Amino acid sequence: MSRPKILLSPAIGRWRHELEALLGVSGVPMWMPARLASIDRVICSAAPGDIRRAARMAERAKVPLTVLGRGPVGPLEPTRSADACPLSFWRLDLGAGAPLPDHPRRAAIEAALGNADAARGEKLLALWQDGGFSGDAPDGLPEAIRTDLDPVPSETVFADAVLAGSLLYRDPYDGGALDPEEALDLYAFLRQRIRENDRRAFCVGVKWWNHKGVAALLAGPTGPAVFTDDFDAALARAKDESGRLIAWSASATPEREAACAAAGVPFSRMEDGFLRSVGLGAALARGASAAFDATGIYFDATRPSDLETLLETRELTDAEIARGRHLKEAVVAARLTKYNVGRRAAENVFPKDHPGILVPGQVADDAGILKTLSTTVDCSGASNVNESLLKAARARNPDAFIVYKPHPDVEADLRKGKVPEDVARRYADAIVRDVDILDLIDGCDRIETVSSLAGFEALMRGKAVTVHGMPFYAGWGLTEDLASTPRRTRKRSIDELVFCAMIAYCRYIDPETMLHCRPERLIGNLSRLRADRRHHLRYAAIKFVSWFGRKIGL
Repeated sequence: MSRPKILLSPAIGRWRHELEALLGVSGVPMWMPARLASIDRVICSAAPGDIRRAARMAERAKVPLTVLGRGPVGPLEPTRSADACPLSFWRLDLGAGAPLPDHPRRAAIEAALGNADAARGEKLLALWQDGGFSGDAPDGLPEAIRTDLDPVPSETVFADAVLAGSLLYRDPYDGGALDPEEALDLYAFLRQRIRENDRRAFCVGVKWWNHKGVAALLAGPTGPAVFTDDFDAALARAKDESGRLIAWSASATPEREAACAAAGVPFSRMEDGFLRSVGLGAALARGASAAFDATGIYFDATRPSDLETLLETRELTDAEIARGRHLKEAVVAARLTKYNVGRRAAENVFPKDHPGILVPGQVADDAGILKTLSTTVDCSGASNVNESLLKAARARNPDAFIVYKPHPDVEADLRKGKVPEDVARRYADAIVRDVDILDLIDGCDRIETVSSLAGFEALMRGKAVTVHGMPFYAGWGLTEDLASTPRRTRKRSIDELVFCAMIAYCRYIDPETMLHCRPERLIGNLSRLRADRRHHLRYAAIKFVSWFGRKIGL
């Protein structure tokens, strides 16, 4: 079906592509009058001169006229120019030959009052106020218009006319139209994320391929994030500019934390989130999520973290628990993991006549190993932690069928922790490489790990998990724990764990627009990337460059 053809005035034509997506039309610039015979409507801005010119054009073409003005929600992103397309427009539709009103926006609201709903208006007004828009938008709710009307409508009826009946809302991700409730909820979320970045971020130890994504996560009203490997310079600038210092967890030493405290500069660690990318970080794939932690970091069991505090103390509402459950179900249905690498397994490698145990390998010098707590595996001094884990798993399960899956970074020769094949086969019945770990999780009866994120991914899929360490998902009554910490005393459901870890703790960006997003949206992004052959070709090339660079010492 062909789209309606719309003639756009020059003043509003600069947003042609955005308006085409928002209205579902095909735009034609006004300087192409030869096409008048084929257009269905003329659209112009709210500038008086623009309205008059557009009205003459609509009269010649004998088509309706629509006036669009900037709505109360403009561009929220602090890095966008003032001329960027607004997220909302007020709209006045005039029939062919209709007289022009003196006050177009007032006319748009008056037209919407006939169908206004007080109950919906009450809900929208609450969303508007809770979202923090009323004190900041340049026109806000035009109260002067309400008091000039005869009779004066109630606040809630007027709110529905203003926020629903006369407004169009634009989806900042794909440009389509949003309903008012969905729009105000989303805009409030985006606004809150930006407000959280009220101090400029000075970042230390963030790899160059992550700069763009991290900069998007930390964009705020005080300026873009600054990246450097010079801690002293970053600390000095953060102090001078009342900023904050964020260190990638591997570079966040106790001495640096103490220096920030002495200087009065807020200090946080950051690390990849739990839904990251389609590709390995060690192979230069840019991450779409991150965790920022002012107390510790989620994988460090030797000290508290913001995530541990959330899980120990936060009282979740029924709605939050339900959201955790829905996110878990969406992640499982989409077959997503942290990195989303590996090919689908051709068949189930686990026999039916023996208990099947999956042992996922880890990076030997990864902080998640060095900073865990374990009484069964030497994670600080073992020559190879994966060999130690395999040995412990076999000792505990002499009759089980054990499948060992090396870590993809290790298999790609990007990180340490490789176990020689003959050594691994002393303890494992099968070694599986370059296979989607979800196929192995689906086929096994239980996972045995030190602190691998595969344990969390298995819990989401209803599998039994034994942990030799103390990862963030252990100690809450969901896993068989071979270590313990007195800080974790509360019992949590898997839905509560998912909400705290993936919704409350992590931050996400949309890889296509580089805007903040919720994890529910990222699921769709990662699914599309995983199915994109061009992405896999680019990733294979970049992965080779990363491997070659490490081989020659770059």
